[in-house]
Amino acid sequence: MRRESGNMVLEAAIFLPVMFILLVGMLRIGEITYLYYQIKKALYATAEYVAAQQGVDFCADTTGQIAAAKNFGLTGTSDGSAAYAVGVPEHTATAATMTLAF
Repeated sequence: MRRESGNMVLEAAIFLPVMFILLVGMLRIGEITYLYYQIKKALYATAEYVAAQQGVDFCADTTGQIAAAKNFGLTGTSDGSAAYAVGVPEHTATAATMTLAF
């Protein structure tokens, strides 16, 4: 009887770290999935904004339409005055870069 009382402590010492690692892993996968969909949403909004514009010059952005589209995708405003809307909320739009490749 005396030997069996230590088994429960040993099993808990083995089981609890494994469960903790699995829980943390699930949280990280959730964060990564959330960030992926936020970035996807921002790129979709940017592409939709550019598609609705007339006469966009993709080679030399002399009118600022591409910059306005990037700001719209990242902040929700074309002038970039709002807070950074994608991903981690404590960042600002000036800290983010978006590359449009055609």
